[in-house]
Amino acid sequence: MDQLRDLGVLLILLLGSTHCFEDLEPVLKAVGDSMEMGFCFGVDYIVGYRMTDTGRQLVGNSSGESVTKLDERVKVTNHIATLLGLEISNLTSADSGVYLRQCWRDLQLINEQKHYLYVCGEAAAAQDISISSDGGAKFNCETSRTGLPSTSIRWYREVYPKYKTTLFLDTQLSLKPIQPELQDEIQVGAGGSSLHIPASVMKESRNFHCLVLQGEQCLAFQNIELPDSEEPDVKTVFRSIGESVQLPCPTKHPKSKRYWETPFGHLDSDTPSETADQNHLRAQEGGASGGYSLLVSHLTESHTGDYKCFAPLLVADYAVTVCPKHDAVTMKFEEGEKVVLTCMPEEGQFSVQWYREDGPNEEALLADSGDPSILFPKDLEGRALFSEEKFTLTISRLTPADSRKYWCVILEEVEFTDGDYEGGEGGDEDNGEGPEVDIEFEAEGEAGGDAEEDFGGSWDEEDKCLSRRAITLIYKNYKDSRGFEPPEPAEPTEPSDPEPATNPAVFGIAGGVIGLVVLGAVIGAVLKVRAKQKQHQSGKVKYVGSGGEVNGLAPEKNKP
Repeated sequence: MDQLRDLGVLLILLLGSTHCFEDLEPVLKAVGDSMEMGFCFGVDYIVGYRMTDTGRQLVGNSSGESVTKLDERVKVTNHIATLLGLEISNLTSADSGVYLRQCWRDLQLINEQKHYLYVCGEAAAAQDISISSDGGAKFNCETSRTGLPSTSIRWYREVYPKYKTTLFLDTQLSLKPIQPELQDEIQVGAGGSSLHIPASVMKESRNFHCLVLQGEQCLAFQNIELPDSEEPDVKTVFRSIGESVQLPCPTKHPKSKRYWETPFGHLDSDTPSETADQNHLRAQEGGASGGYSLLVSHLTESHTGDYKCFAPLLVADYAVTVCPKHDAVTMKFEEGEKVVLTCMPEEGQFSVQWYREDGPNEEALLADSGDPSILFPKDLEGRALFSEEKFTLTISRLTPADSRKYWCVILEEVEFTDGDYEGGEGGDEDNGEGPEVDIEFEAEGEAGGDAEEDFGGSWDEEDKCLSRRAITLIYKNYKDSRGFEPPEPAEPTEPSDPEPATNPAVFGIAGGVIGLVVLGAVIGAVLKVRAKQKQHQSGKVKYVGSGGEVNGLAPEKNKP
């Protein structure tokens, strides 16, 4: 009985410990590495603690204080203005444990983050995932400590949409996944060191991690990652109401099942046409993109959202924003000229972005008033200038290659106040002592989190598009089909002036004049014919004398 009771207590402790670890996002480091406890943006104070059974122990803060044990290994980093970090270097196995980082501004707690640090004796070389044509993959935890006696393995995966590192298998408890929905999906072999994960799970996971532990001591870990070529970047797309957009979906396996996840739901070849047509969505082969793509036509505000293509993994990720009906302008230029593109911003707090067309269904961000680090493409280096005061884009020494569409987007910035963040009342930050706050909600994502998490989020948190203005530049070539150039005009005309040769009014006036001339000639001919007929009948001639009187004989009918 005593043995059964002890076994039950041990199982309860293990389950409680696993639940704690499941909630906390892990940080995996090798002995001798450094750990950044997270960054604080736009604050004046950062502090870090290590959580122990007796409370929290100060690690360090931006006031320069830390415990004696870590004094030489802790430093505050501020490589970028208004961005504070707290770093622990030369990590040892004894540094493993729970850590808390807090960000403060004006004596107010802005956000905090808690995680579990594993300092392992070995960091095995990263392993690339080899994806099969059906979208599944086989994983092996390949470390020198795998399979040693009295060891267990923990598996983590980064889960969409925030790709939070989440525990899904702990062989110390069971050879079945922790989440019930995964138990029939993932095949576990070799005592937990080998897994087969199907496409249904892979599509929402980016990278995987395995840990080899002896008790709670980490012996080794390995990162198992998707190749960089299969890690799609989110592409931001701005269009206006009434326009269309075509979203390409590149794939290495043309025969694999491909589909889209849209704000209106799942879309593939089996989706009823009436459902797709109702939302103006059409998945198509070929077209301008030359491959599989999604055409969204007759855009409305309801089309704003995320569009993701799976083939069968996530291979394309678009964030589409539909702006109010835009102002379209066409401008002509000559080679060597300079053009100033204006955006006409609204009043209020806003930011401006400039884009240009870079080929079929491709576009490039040229400038962003909220991000001065954006660089111009190589062909515009030294020729383009963005004004942060007037939000204009100036392009000098124009060439025929500059003939393309450009557009600016005006975004209403979201303003955050202290009331937008959850935190305690002020405290004495100089000594690292702040108010006692409940940090358990951090695992649920309800607190502010660190800088990497705070400024992402749902569409409701994104900047709102106020307007979009498109400008098409057209190279004005004066040479006609016979190869000669007309003389240079004395005054250059504005691009908006109509061309004389193509003005409908000119053709109308010329046609009217020609018509009058022809009509006059016809009337004159008729009168001459009638005069000859009368002359033949009467034998008399009527003429006007110099005095203005009519001279001649009386008409035939007046003869006596």
